[in-house]
Amino acid sequence: MNDIFFFAVGLIPLGIGLLLITAKVMAYIKCTVPIHATVIKLEKEYTHLRGVAHTHYRPVVGYVVDGKEYTNERAIATQQTGFSFVAQLRKDVPDAMRGILWFGTDDANTCVYLPILCNVTRTPRQLGKGDIVTLDWNANFWVNNYVANQAYSRYSRMIPDIRKVQSELETAIALEVKALEQDPEMKDAAKAKVKAQALADKWAEKATEDYKKLGDYLFVKHLDGNVKKEDENGFIYSKDGMPVYPNFPGYDNEEYLREIVRTAGDRLEVKEPQK
Repeated sequence: MNDIFFFAVGLIPLGIGLLLITAKVMAYIKCTVPIHATVIKLEKEYTHLRGVAHTHYRPVVGYVVDGKEYTNERAIATQQTGFSFVAQLRKDVPDAMRGILWFGTDDANTCVYLPILCNVTRTPRQLGKGDIVTLDWNANFWVNNYVANQAYSRYSRMIPDIRKVQSELETAIALEVKALEQDPEMKDAAKAKVKAQALADKWAEKATEDYKKLGDYLFVKHLDGNVKKEDENGFIYSKDGMPVYPNFPGYDNEEYLREIVRTAGDRLEVKEPQK
């Protein structure tokens, strides 16, 4: 599985090129019904299993206990995704916009889907990098991993902040695509090509920059498992200019706490000192 993953990530630029060629061909098919697809976003209430397995991050591979083999449920979005896309084909828009690849890197649950129109001729710089062993803050793949990997072990705490940035970006992208559909210059092939490339480049760059900032914010806010206090202006400081004491939320899964008590016995029980 790892070999397949590394291979897929290394072929991100090639994959985009092949997908764009496919979209360009399909864009001129006279579709009678527009095709729409919805990417399912997993919220904190959509979890796997029960008890101590009630978590958002487990390996997809199976495991063996006492000689018996077990497996994990397969989530819709998984952490080892190289890239994913939704192909949207329509007929009631300018030719240049009939085919759109909504393209995302890394985990489909937390990434931002970017608009790649069928007539772009160049891969946006942020999508053309995917070296699995070289961290690059200018690569969309790496900043999406930066955000997603922090949330895997603290999902319910981080997902609201991720959703906020993700939703803002995807809403703004959808509005700009909608406006572009009404742009008369999109009926001119040469001008449409320029505008399509600008659209892809703009949002690949902005989504990459915004997710790097989001990852930094999550790292600071949730450092060491604590949660920094905030107000409408950001992190809260005391009147002396010092960060105020953070919150210590601990674990919110009672079944997990009970499992600790069951396996530890009374070794961890806090008792009154003998008089």
